[in-house]
Amino acid sequence: MEKAIIDNQREIENLKKSQEEVLRILNILIDSDRDDIKAWITEKHHYFCYNLKYVDDYSLQCIEARYKHYKDENGNTFIDKFMTDIRALPVVSVIDKKDKE
Repeated sequence: MEKAIIDNQREIENLKKSQEEVLRILNILIDSDRDDIKAWITEKHHYFCYNLKYVDDYSLQCIEARYKHYKDENGNTFIDKFMTDIRALPVVSVIDKKDKE
């Protein structure tokens, strides 16, 4: 009986260590994803704000979705300002743009 209790305690300790390792790796992945989103939004900001001077509706929708993930991952830097800049651009419909080409 005592051996079973000791074995269970060891198993619990092993599970705790495994859980801690999974959480450590998960936190690294979240940090990496947040950095990736930050770089991607920066790239989109520069492209739409400095080059095109407008944003199409589909791209804006995609940028907004990734920005939401960024905020959900506790991102809070200059990206808020970049989103304000992007949202201030004229929005062109992808359908209207294709009709004009």
